[in-house]
Amino acid sequence: MNEIIVQGSRIIVDNTLQELESYLPEGKKVIIITEEQIIRHYPTPGKYPVISITGGEENKTLQTIHELTSRLLELEADRDTFLLGIGGGIVCDITGFIASIYMRGCSFGLVPTTLLAQVDAGIGGKNGVNYNGYKNILGVIRQPEFVFCAINMLSTLPRQIFLAGFSEIVKVAVLADPRLFAYLELHAEMARIQEPRILETIIYNAIKIKAAIVNQDEKEKGTRRLLNLGHTFAHAIEKNSHLSHGEAVSIGLCMISRHSCQQGLLPQEDLSRIKRLLERFALPTRTDIPEATLRETIRKDKKREGSFLYWIVPLRIGTCEIQKIKLDFPEHITLIGFMGSGKTTVGTLLATRLRQAFRDTDSVLEKQHGKSIREIFPEIGEPAFRVREKAVLEKLLASDTPSVIACGGGIILDESNRKLLKEKSIVVWLQADPADCVKRLDISSRPLLAQSHHPGETAKTIFEKRVKYYAETASLSIACETLSPTKICNLIYEKINHEL
Repeated sequence: MNEIIVQGSRIIVDNTLQELESYLPEGKKVIIITEEQIIRHYPTPGKYPVISITGGEENKTLQTIHELTSRLLELEADRDTFLLGIGGGIVCDITGFIASIYMRGCSFGLVPTTLLAQVDAGIGGKNGVNYNGYKNILGVIRQPEFVFCAINMLSTLPRQIFLAGFSEIVKVAVLADPRLFAYLELHAEMARIQEPRILETIIYNAIKIKAAIVNQDEKEKGTRRLLNLGHTFAHAIEKNSHLSHGEAVSIGLCMISRHSCQQGLLPQEDLSRIKRLLERFALPTRTDIPEATLRETIRKDKKREGSFLYWIVPLRIGTCEIQKIKLDFPEHITLIGFMGSGKTTVGTLLATRLRQAFRDTDSVLEKQHGKSIREIFPEIGEPAFRVREKAVLEKLLASDTPSVIACGGGIILDESNRKLLKEKSIVVWLQADPADCVKRLDISSRPLLAQSHHPGETAKTIFEKRVKYYAETASLSIACETLSPTKICNLIYEKINHEL
């Protein structure tokens, strides 16, 4: 038997339930809250009245709380009554929630019966119910008197439910313990078949990690946010699918790990190890849910603070950081600026970092006509070119798919284009000296410069006519002269999240 203390709550990890009754308070009325399937496997002592509820996220609601309250009143429960929740994460959450509000609070204890509940839902004092499908919108943080984790109770679980719990274990290993991660890699097969010694070691160490974090920050104002690694995506996936919490966490962990790798933060090798380990526990690592759907759900995440959300990003196995990101901004980001300022290069990098599509108005026009811009422009003339360019911009900005759009240098000459850009996107002006831009250009591919004997002077004249429109349209401006494309991309990302 091992014991860990979390904010005064005793967490007991043992092989059996044999010692459970010694933790119940003497002289108090004890009422058990559980599920019918738990009663079938583990008959409860007859001396304790039992309230049976129906499990499943769809039943983790205020209606269940209403029904529980009626039963407690029928059983004459008072503020001195002790509630004992025996079951999975749903039972643990509901027991903690009703104990926190019934007659302004009574004592409670938990016996989590799933792996997921033993290492996560039952630990840390979070209790709550869902509302309209959104997870844990109503809840409190209140610690149980004890949490009794009996390893042998896991043997009766359906295989899929048992394995789903490993997503939370892998999560805390990625978060804070590379040694636990390596142990899981070494003993995955033995853990899957529930070898007692190995399973107890894994569960104890996973709880210890969470306990250490909760002891630092019970109310989730700082360090405890780290435990949300993978959960921003996971909650959105649960809302839009029939996957369990553990399966959704597995996908969410992979999604944020891929995102971090694409940003150049998490090494590719670590991403591969995370994915492989989750797959060894038969857990999913991808979803077919459209990203636009996930984004809309994430906007309603209970962990948001105003227009911001704290995003947990793995840097390497065992180390993560908290990033504060802005939620309420338009879906599209448009890049404007003079020809040769780097809109396409920076736009490609930014789209990758934001996990959005990249579009280029010139490329779309070329695809439509089957010709290059240097062929289209003289063939139809500038007025007709601007009309077609405008139509492309309108179509791109009307899309529901979030995107980064590199705009042609002259797109801001049209007043209605400027208005549309400002209404439908965050407009980023890449400021660059036209003389420097000319040096980077293939002059023959630029119709406005190709016929000039002095392209540098021509570029300067064109720029001077446009500069006021760039400034007028831009949501933010980036001086690009001394910065690499990667640094420009990172600066845009930071400014979008923290300044706009």
